[in-house]
Amino acid sequence: MTNRQNNKASGTSAPKRPAQSPPSGNVQGQGSFASTPDPTSQPSTDNSAKRTRVSSEPVMDQDNILTPPAPQDNASTSPPPPVDTNASPLAPDFGTSLDDSQHSPSNSADKGKSVEILPSEPERAAFPDASTAAIQSSPLRFYAAAAPSTIEGFWTHFKTNREACDATDREFSSFSSYGSKATTQGSGDNKIIVVYFHSKPDMEKAIAAPISFLHDLQFHEHDPSAKKVDEQLRTLVITDIPLFVTDAQLRGTFSRYGIVTHCRTRLSKLYCTAYIVFDSAAAMEQFENTWAVLCTGHCLRVCPASHSSKQCAIRRAHVAFLAGLPQGSVAADLSEIAEEVSAKSVNIPFSYNSYNPKPYAYVHFFSAAKVACRNLGV
Repeated sequence: MTNRQNNKASGTSAPKRPAQSPPSGNVQGQGSFASTPDPTSQPSTDNSAKRTRVSSEPVMDQDNILTPPAPQDNASTSPPPPVDTNASPLAPDFGTSLDDSQHSPSNSADKGKSVEILPSEPERAAFPDASTAAIQSSPLRFYAAAAPSTIEGFWTHFKTNREACDATDREFSSFSSYGSKATTQGSGDNKIIVVYFHSKPDMEKAIAAPISFLHDLQFHEHDPSAKKVDEQLRTLVITDIPLFVTDAQLRGTFSRYGIVTHCRTRLSKLYCTAYIVFDSAAAMEQFENTWAVLCTGHCLRVCPASHSSKQCAIRRAHVAFLAGLPQGSVAADLSEIAEEVSAKSVNIPFSYNSYNPKPYAYVHFFSAAKVACRNLGV
């Protein structure tokens, strides 16, 4: 009776072993599997093949673990071991970037943990004729221009600029290097028709003789850079223009200083900036000492485009502050005061919200001495 109870107790406490024998060989982790079952592992009733697959997973994980190399003795004179080029790219971070490790000197306290990077290969010298074989990023253009005003009755045959340019394109289209786009520049007697070629021989052939199809219009070699320099010498820059001043008013204001050939404006925050081009550079001489021009009662600051940045800065260097102006005052109301104190310009700013004149003005002078000796009062 006692033996039966003992057998019954032993039967309930110990699990039944399978009938077949366990697989041969040492299976890693088998002991822990039997004593403390993992909640994620297979039940104990599985066969030995399943236990072998589950218990072999930690072995695969251990093979993938990257263990850092053992520290080396600095006193050893043996060369460092060769770098394993087949190692995993997931190397441990030592606190420095890739650029630092390449360009910084080796750290003696690193104890051989840093990977030695071989110096890059020296740059090869360019072939002597490589520059001639390279494709140019900006192609060359050879310009030519003609003045239609030299041909009497030219604009009676061509009513618009587009008709004259289309006829020019048809005439020069026989040249393979022609740019196929004629344009007009200037106005009035200063108007010219500009074309360009990608080949200088074609350009020279095109301008060799007058063109009968264009009523004997003669083209000549043209330099756009020289034209820009010439135009800059005839350009006046106008700033502090109120937004309500129109181009027609600007042309009318500056036409008394010379013939205006071109006028273009651009927005600059609360004001506009204009570029007035005169037909002659002689018109710019009167703006050497003139710093401002009144237009619709407001003061417009002027400066020749050919002036350097230092010359432009002088016109804003010496300024006095005039406060307590009546509401709605404009620069024209202070013209007598400006003349009395020899001011070069008087500018009343506009409010950002209402765009009404503010009750103060900035008065600019030629030098600091003139600012100090003037007692401005209203």
